[in-house]
Amino acid sequence: MRKLLLILFTPFVVTACVTGPHAMVESCPVPGFKQVMVHYGDSQIKVTPANVKIHQGKMLKFKLNGENNAGDPAGVDYEDVAVTIMGKTTEGKSWLWVVGSESVTDTLSVCAPEGADREVEYSYLVKVDKVGVLDPRATVEP
Repeated sequence: MRKLLLILFTPFVVTACVTGPHAMVESCPVPGFKQVMVHYGDSQIKVTPANVKIHQGKMLKFKLNGENNAGDPAGVDYEDVAVTIMGKTTEGKSWLWVVGSESVTDTLSVCAPEGADREVEYSYLVKVDKVGVLDPRATVEP
């Protein structure tokens, strides 16, 4: 029985240790950053600005702002739910991918890619557990 449980729960333990593209960045090659506000709560997600413009190599910060309904017995404390930000395209998934919650860290950060000689627009998803999904854009400028 113990071996069966070990086989069943091993994938959960291994996936909990994955860092890869989910890891937040603390610094980028180019100083400075742009910030995107992510507001969410009961049946609503709002991202401001909806299309952020960021220079190559700079940090893009997502400031999480979930509703706190802890005082309401039937309410959800949205500060504790997981927020996943991920690119919709293959290129976007290589840099626009971070997961967190406001209660752990209220800002999630990624680095805009370097090397393009023109503006490139990336669509990404903001998925908030228990709420839904939104698809804003980030335009990376040379």
